Amino acid sequence: MGLSQIGVHRHVIGDAERGKASTGIGIYAGLLWALGLTGQLARVADPETDDEGLARSRDRDRTRAGARKVLDDDF
Repeated sequence: MGLSQIGVHRHVIGDAERGKASTGIGIYAGLLWALGLTGQLARVADPETDDEGLARSRDRDRTRAGARKVLDDDF
């Protein structure tokens, strides 16, 4: 693949290959385009394939084990 196809420096490609967090989605989209894999781009944006996001959502949606007790000052 020629780097000139997507117009970025080879270090940026290396960052994407290593999964560097600061690599922009545009770089990944450009790489998929250069490799002829733009059909895979829909999977990137599919929330059903986001395992970490789904796990966080499940953790956030958990309910309490028991009902809250009403406190009173009757001793």
